[in-house]
Amino acid sequence: MSKLKTINEKQIMLKKEFIKQLENQFTDDNLCIICYVNEISPEFSLSLNCKHLFCKNCVKHYLETRINEGHISNLKCLYAGCKQTFNEKFIQKVVDRNIFHRYLVCKNREESKNLLQKGFIPCSFPDCQEMVLYKNGNNPLVFCVKKHRFCAICKEGWHKNLDCKNVNSIYKNFRKILRM
Repeated sequence: MSKLKTINEKQIMLKKEFIKQLENQFTDDNLCIICYVNEISPEFSLSLNCKHLFCKNCVKHYLETRINEGHISNLKCLYAGCKQTFNEKFIQKVVDRNIFHRYLVCKNREESKNLLQKGFIPCSFPDCQEMVLYKNGNNPLVFCVKKHRFCAICKEGWHKNLDCKNVNSIYKNFRKILRM
């Protein structure tokens, strides 16, 4: 097992050395280390706090591709091994407006998933985007920030003296009547 580990470590070291050699070849020419075509100059380059420089086209393409694929949680510097992440202002400055809107939608969806895993539930009122913390066993009467009152168990309007099964059948019948 340790022999295999040392072989893998050697392979990783060789790969890192090879990447550095490639980068060193092109840094003298002041070219982007991603595309090796575009020149790095102040007006055509972008840099994060880590100071790694890339051409605007490469950064834009990387960010737009990741956002279009829905992968927004780990938008890191393009430099191999760098852990610096792109902040929202930087992303907004680089990508097109419709792509940035998609980024915000994906971010909101991701934050909602995280909240659901922590015991939050969405408000059941139409067009309300608020989340409410609910722990099983607590009183099912919950209020969102906008003062909407609903049952945390069945997600219907608050029903003080009715159990959720009865309320669901009442609402189901009511909805049928409205569709007629």
